Amino acid sequence: MKTIITIGRQFGSGGKEVGIRVAKELGIPFYDKELIEMASREKNIPFDEFARVDERKASQWLYPVDYELQMNPEYHFVPMNDVLYDLQKKIILEAAEKENCVIVGRCGNYILQDNKDKHLSLFIYAPFEDRVKTVIARTGREEKSVRKLVKR
Repeated sequence: MKTIITIGRQFGSGGKEVGIRVAKELGIPFYDKELIEMASREKNIPFDEFARVDERKASQWLYPVDYELQMNPEYHFVPMNDVLYDLQKKIILEAAEKENCVIVGRCGNYILQDNKDKHLSLFIYAPFEDRVKTVIARTGREEKSVRKLVKR
């Protein structure tokens, strides 16, 4: 039986750090933003383009005319958020099929909910004030802007 762990988390709760430690302790691969890099390589779309839409709502202007990649016939009528999600889903399913792994975020728990191999799904949360302190320490941003960011 494979060891597949998905970790959802609140922003600033330390979920990524927990995932890294679990993967290291178990000696298994860890996936978070690495999935964006893999998707970028698979479709030859610049990492920065995917990072721009990662875990964000699609633009109200779903198909911005000035967005060069959206003019590519393959993606013409698909928001880049959906392109990224579909690629990450494919990569997550392939990883879960072939190896033990820890997946943080990326809707991993949802994507693997019907997976024939059971997986352990965790959710990491922390008090608001702790998350604010964590994000300030990580980013160096001022408290007021961090509070708005963490509140979202």
